[in-house]
Amino acid sequence: MDRRSFLQNTGLVLGVSALTNSCATPETSAAGLDTWEGVRAQFPLSPGKIHMSQMLLATHPKHVAAEIEKHRKALDAEPDEYWEKNFPTAENIIAEAAAKYVSCLPGEIALTDSTTMGLATVYNGLTHYFANAEILTSTHDHYSTEKSLEFAAARASAVIKRISLYDDPAEADADRIADVIDKNITAKTKILALTWVHSSTGVKLPIARIF
Repeated sequence: MDRRSFLQNTGLVLGVSALTNSCATPETSAAGLDTWEGVRAQFPLSPGKIHMSQMLLATHPKHVAAEIEKHRKALDAEPDEYWEKNFPTAENIIAEAAAKYVSCLPGEIALTDSTTMGLATVYNGLTHYFANAEILTSTHDHYSTEKSLEFAAARASAVIKRISLYDDPAEADADRIADVIDKNITAKTKILALTWVHSSTGVKLPIARIF
């Protein structure tokens, strides 16, 4: 998949990591999303620079920026009324959409400020299962998972076992991943800590097959 198709198929993801000095010219600003120039023109990043921080610090495409500005003006004009009218049910709507996506009940969805907060809440909330146990995780998981597990394990005298699920991300195989995990589960394993999609490689684990 080329970069143009990737951005189109993921709904203009904000991880545009390289914009050249042809960005946001009058000629490309009106271009459609069927061209790479049109996609680049949606982001107001400074031209002539390569922006490498897009994974964590990203600008917004034009249509997202317009929505933010709309809400900002409305909140400035009538903060309480606008909030009460538009946002009390927002979390319910998000929970329902997330539950539909992962096939669970809305009540089983917990919304947090960040992935880091979510991981810390989950793993530190499971420490009563960790006592003298083994936590099985992978070498591919994010730093936030690693540190959350380490803090929780230290509180419960648990042991963390990290395994490699693949050598080359491009050749990751669902059957092999499931087999490696199965072979490393022991009688002491009480927690299996895995990330569905690895941010470092893009590999999506076959969670349904593993469980």
